[in-house]
Amino acid sequence: MEAIKSILVHMDSLPRSRVRLQLAHDLAEQHGAEVTALYAAMSGDLMYPMGASVGYPWEPIVSEFNDERRTLARACYDGAVASGLRRLQWAELTQRESTYGFGQRALYSDLVVMGQYEPGASTAQDVMPDFVESVLIESGRPVLIVPYACEAPSLPATVLVAWKPTREAARAVSDALPLLRSARQVHVATWSDDPFSPTAPQDIEAQLRRHGVDPTMHGGGKAPEEMGESLLSLATDVGADLLVMGCYGHSRTREWVLGGATRTALQSMTIPVLMTH
Repeated sequence: MEAIKSILVHMDSLPRSRVRLQLAHDLAEQHGAEVTALYAAMSGDLMYPMGASVGYPWEPIVSEFNDERRTLARACYDGAVASGLRRLQWAELTQRESTYGFGQRALYSDLVVMGQYEPGASTAQDVMPDFVESVLIESGRPVLIVPYACEAPSLPATVLVAWKPTREAARAVSDALPLLRSARQVHVATWSDDPFSPTAPQDIEAQLRRHGVDPTMHGGGKAPEEMGESLLSLATDVGADLLVMGCYGHSRTREWVLGGATRTALQSMTIPVLMTH
């Protein structure tokens, strides 16, 4: 991707939406992009399907529940606009689309900003635990995932790229090029599971240099057994504020089967992660 001109950011009723919106706005200012804040949350009747079976007038309760969450999300957006955030527009999924329509909308964006799923959050979750995975795999668009433990992510200044000679990694690097060019430092962790692979670390280094990126190279050779943990550890060592990596996985009857490093990053990230499937 040569430029970022359209950013789609997921909005729900949780306070973390404000953090995602701020980061999307900052990226839009940096790259001359427009931001669509798309509200997407599961309807109450999907979250609590057994409610309708108890003989109670359930529909008014569900409607009020849905309206309250939408109002919270819209208030977050309006507050962001009032505070000076620009280049923003509001959009909503229809009730029929539910959250599954988000991946379809993502097809028409250069970059998608979403939040890491927070298990055991004190407030009700508006999306399924595999929401990020489904958007990644169904849309094929680059998704910037903001960890729930990150209070105020800044524009990426130091980036760690996870590289091995695969389609997923190549797509991730290509999609991340605008962010890599605007970063002050770019580190590349390399490995290959194939000892006979003709692809050497200097190949990705040369490719990045052709695009105006001057990387610092790390590693080489066979991938570590706990690749995801090693990546997150290296990100801490180099002071990275963004990790770029391919998303390895596939869908199986609505179940997302993920690779080990992908699963570890999604569960244990402490800095934003840009993934592409």
